[in-house]
Amino acid sequence: MSFKLAIRLDRPDGIYLAGDTISGVVSVIDPDGGRGKIQLIREWRAHGRGAGDLGSRDEMTIAETWSAGTSEIPFSFTMPDGPFTYRGTNTNLDWYVRAESGGLLNKTRAETDFIFGAVPNMPNVNFGPAYTAPVGYGAPSDSSVPPMVAVGISLVVLAVIISFFMYAQLPSFIWIPIIAIFTGGFGYITYTLIRNNLAKARLGDVQLEIEPLVLQSNNNVQIRFSTVVKADTNLEKIEVKLLGNETWVTGNGTSRTTHTAPMHQAIVPISEARSVRAGEKLEFSLEVPIPDGAATTFCANCNKITWQVVVTIPLKGWSDWQHIQEITVRP
Repeated sequence: MSFKLAIRLDRPDGIYLAGDTISGVVSVIDPDGGRGKIQLIREWRAHGRGAGDLGSRDEMTIAETWSAGTSEIPFSFTMPDGPFTYRGTNTNLDWYVRAESGGLLNKTRAETDFIFGAVPNMPNVNFGPAYTAPVGYGAPSDSSVPPMVAVGISLVVLAVIISFFMYAQLPSFIWIPIIAIFTGGFGYITYTLIRNNLAKARLGDVQLEIEPLVLQSNNNVQIRFSTVVKADTNLEKIEVKLLGNETWVTGNGTSRTTHTAPMHQAIVPISEARSVRAGEKLEFSLEVPIPDGAATTFCANCNKITWQVVVTIPLKGWSDWQHIQEITVRP
């Protein structure tokens, strides 16, 4: 019989809530007894289709000697205020407790996972190491780039790239496709930067309120939109979307790619296609419910669970106006 470790939690179902104390025993099986550190590690790991993240690591030494045969060493620890277990389609967040002993090349381990859930109305919630609180429409970070500035920067960068390839004297069949790709990419980026400013030339100065930005399942997001139209405009069908997304990252460095897939989508129709006249007031208000049992927001470097309200005003034959508002869903 060789040296072995095993973990048994005090709850057979392995389900714990915020505020609970997690306890159990580590079984040390050694026919001869021994000396050395046995470490207990608690951490979460986000994993799935892409790169992984980990956090909230807590490590303690639970033994430095043990008797021959089987010894049981009790342990207990308290949990932080999140993040919470999530098991989705493309990304997952799981909690683990692990016992290990030995050196780098001869380490013995035992590990078990457990489910960690939230309780309603927790005063503090950990939404993950990369989480930032959402800011509303009109915040400095939300302001559109002036069109001439965005176009100017894009042209300068594109000129530098073209000059580099011409200086390198590469064959045209190599640099022309590359320039075409860069041109398309910079064109799209430039458009996204100036889209709302172009739309405002017809739509006018938009007033948009979305609140609250932090809310719970079954709460409603309140959305109020208004503007005085500057020019006669034909509008396409107006809709507001509530999106819950799973995001994961694959690859590293220049091959790093971010993927997003919806876990929830609700589309609320506002109005059918119609015409509006200059000076006419365009406005609407609505409430969109957060679904029952909605996943709590989680943001790490490579794995995320996010919620967004998307308001789009499609102008026929012109640039659309759009605002994507990040919101936080909490326990």
